[in-house]
Amino acid sequence: MNKITKAVIPCGGLGTRFLPITKTIPKELLPVIDMPVLGYIVAEAVDSGITDVLIVLGRGKEAIRDYFSNNSDLEKVLRDAGKTEYADMLLKIGRGARIRFAVQQKPLGSGDAILYAEEFAAGEPFALAWGDDLIYSESNPVMGQLMAAYGLCGANIIGVQQILTDNIVKYGVADVWSQITNADDNRVTNGDVPMLGEYRRSGGNRRKDASTGSPIAGVERRLGEDRRINPGGLYTCFGIVEKPPLDKLPSRFAALGRYILTPEIFDVIRNTPKGSNGELQLTDSLNSLARAGKVCVCDFIGKRYDMGDKLGSVLAVVDYAARDKVFGAQFKAFLKDYVKGF
Repeated sequence: MNKITKAVIPCGGLGTRFLPITKTIPKELLPVIDMPVLGYIVAEAVDSGITDVLIVLGRGKEAIRDYFSNNSDLEKVLRDAGKTEYADMLLKIGRGARIRFAVQQKPLGSGDAILYAEEFAAGEPFALAWGDDLIYSESNPVMGQLMAAYGLCGANIIGVQQILTDNIVKYGVADVWSQITNADDNRVTNGDVPMLGEYRRSGGNRRKDASTGSPIAGVERRLGEDRRINPGGLYTCFGIVEKPPLDKLPSRFAALGRYILTPEIFDVIRNTPKGSNGELQLTDSLNSLARAGKVCVCDFIGKRYDMGDKLGSVLAVVDYAARDKVFGAQFKAFLKDYVKGF
């Protein structure tokens, strides 16, 4: 099985919820303290073992390319002023990975953006991260968790977490099998592991896919139904339902911006019908693969922030400030005094 060394980060969308600032600054460059959202995502990729990153830019987002490019003039000014620490900081931007860029000429959907990565992927599986989904994990970066899950099942992986509030209706929700289990006794096996498409869904109804699928090897522990008890679970997936009503939730597992995709995805996207808005959506293509028994979901460990949402952005800044090694203690003391007024 190929080792995953490449990541793709599409940066589309107009950032309308953050206007007027996104008129000139891409939402992916909005800061969390002193680093842009996209900087944290690239760092997550590098910490996961990724060596090559492709950033797919929407039109008007050349500032992202500028951020990851050298600025020798600024570096010289800082060094001449004796601010070596800041000059060195500039040199660390994007270090650890070779960063390339592609430009999506028209906003034709998430699937279309991924097609720009076909030459970059070069027939290898790759990680995918949306440019406005920030995920904090103290010691185990989420892309790395999904890469490990891919090593177990060899299928496309969707990163999910349980959302127990009514906010789940805002997300794509996974229709999952109860867990990766033996189809006859509903337990994870240590020896012969069943084939994809041979699992029992919650409720006990057994479905078989026409495809023979691929064996899932090396699953050697029971995977709990509740991530609060056994986080990191790996489940087979029958599909993703976009923004379902509460009375039709297929599960509580929401897709949250991290994937591992196999190179088969490119042909599947090309053969996926466009939606009513004329766009190609990744979810539609993943549903085709899921019906063929080629998708798993990984209940990753980490805290996710929706950086395309104002509240999500503010919460990220607060959490990252509280964790800061330099001023975190002072900030938490400020918060304690601040909330006394409520």
